[in-house]
Amino acid sequence: MPVGLAYLLFAPFPWAISGIRQLLVLPETLVWYALMPAFVRGVAYSVRHRLRDVLPILVFAVTLTIAYALMQGNVGTAYRQRTQVTMFFFVFMAVGIVQRSRRATLEPFAPVLATAAVGSASAALVDYDFVCDELSGVTERGFGRRERPS
Repeated sequence: MPVGLAYLLFAPFPWAISGIRQLLVLPETLVWYALMPAFVRGVAYSVRHRLRDVLPILVFAVTLTIAYALMQGNVGTAYRQRTQVTMFFFVFMAVGIVQRSRRATLEPFAPVLATAAVGSASAALVDYDFVCDELSGVTERGFGRRERPS
């Protein structure tokens, strides 16, 4: 299974390209390699914070990936079978990309303690998962759940 999984997820290997057809998919393969850290980050975040929401997608993707890893016969078959599970992997890759950009944006400012000098001095802790747009009065929590103030 480990060999089948390696071929399913990473074939055709750039150092083993032997024909024009494999050369044509090299750019896609390199982008796929570049997205793997985002996939790992996205799966880790999803399992830690949103397990109930992503469990059906995760179970289906893992089951299909393991089944294909056990049944694939050669590099061409593995490549074609990988395209059937990539859409499910893209969900987790997108989560990983968002988490990385979110962390890069927030780290220079965290933790932030804002102070205001209106009359007497006061302080407020800024919570990045809670944003209030004062113009529209719409409050957003976490992943886009929007609430209107009552």
